[in-house]
Amino acid sequence: MPIMPPEAASRPKPKVPYAENNFMDLPKPVVPKTENRKLLKGQKAIVTGASSGIGRSIALALGNAGAAVCVNYVAGEDKAQSMVDELRGHGHTAFSFRADVSSETEVAAMFEAVRDELGTVDILVNNADATAGVEAPGSAPPATIAA
Repeated sequence: MPIMPPEAASRPKPKVPYAENNFMDLPKPVVPKTENRKLLKGQKAIVTGASSGIGRSIALALGNAGAAVCVNYVAGEDKAQSMVDELRGHGHTAFSFRADVSSETEVAAMFEAVRDELGTVDILVNNADATAGVEAPGSAPPATIAA
């Protein structure tokens, strides 16, 4: 460890700006105003399982990016409608449609409704869990698993 020369202890310490913790004299930060970029403006999206969980977050993100969103649900119409209301409350275009994604006819009806409402489908997010309540082949029911 280096030894400090004796004259170093008597040297004046350099002045550091705002060393006295007087931060009130600092200039106020300037944040430039930027426009809210709508990277997906004009795009139309279907998000399956969009009434809750990850699908809800995806639908919000797509709406905030400018896309019109179809909120797909199979159960929980009230949650899907509150999602649509939230998107519309932020000024986005949205509507909900009930369709079970495991049924080809219901999915076809959903696409037809989106085309009627929005004109086309540009983005599809397959988020719905079509296997809810289905056991994997060879797996034991939860009640028989030993701890």
